[in-house]
Amino acid sequence: MGERGVPKYLQVKAALLTWIDDLEPGAALPSEVELAHDFAVSRVTMRRATTELVLEGRLTRSQGKVTRVVGEKIRIPVLLGRGHTEQMRAGGYEVSREVLDHGVAAADRRVAGELEVAPGAEVFALRRRVVAQGMPIGLETTYLARAADFAALDAQELAGSTYARLTGPLGVTLARTTERVETTPIPLEAAQALDASSEVTALVVHRVTVDAAGRPVEYSHVLYRGDRITLSYTLER
Repeated sequence: MGERGVPKYLQVKAALLTWIDDLEPGAALPSEVELAHDFAVSRVTMRRATTELVLEGRLTRSQGKVTRVVGEKIRIPVLLGRGHTEQMRAGGYEVSREVLDHGVAAADRRVAGELEVAPGAEVFALRRRVVAQGMPIGLETTYLARAADFAALDAQELAGSTYARLTGPLGVTLARTTERVETTPIPLEAAQALDASSEVTALVVHRVTVDAAGRPVEYSHVLYRGDRITLSYTLER
């Protein structure tokens, strides 16, 4: 392994890619020490090569666990009136939500501004973990302006689609969804909750949905593992 002018870690990275292409998603790699020995490089060089593959989403390094091969990223098409989870299911992925916390809360200034209510107004807050293909991929926090309509629901009901409840039993007509996406280093708490490496970059999606009268009915922000998902937007004229 010796291409003149090419940094050693990039040579190792290329060799690793060729090797892992023949492995099944979920396959565990040997330890970093063993890999360094097998490829006849230093552990520092091997760490740099595998870290780049983690950041590119080809490998995943769980909290305190082994490094594994990952398959293609989960693609989430973004459409009005359908949440990301519903879109993933429509794409054939096995997806579930785990309710972590819920209840009526006082809107802070940020939430109040997004929902166009007074600071301190009662909203319903719902925090869930999103699991796709058996792997935790996101932490979703949702704030709903109609607190009383959600406060009596149990955890099983709250694991379902808030859009389906809004448009079904509550009779709300959804008119517009606005999303903005930003990247951030994954916070330690989120990395632990998602069993992700602290090296991973997170995608944070902020979403506000309004009804036919122009009133915001939902504000949510979802922190996704950037190594496991990709968002797909279709723009039409």
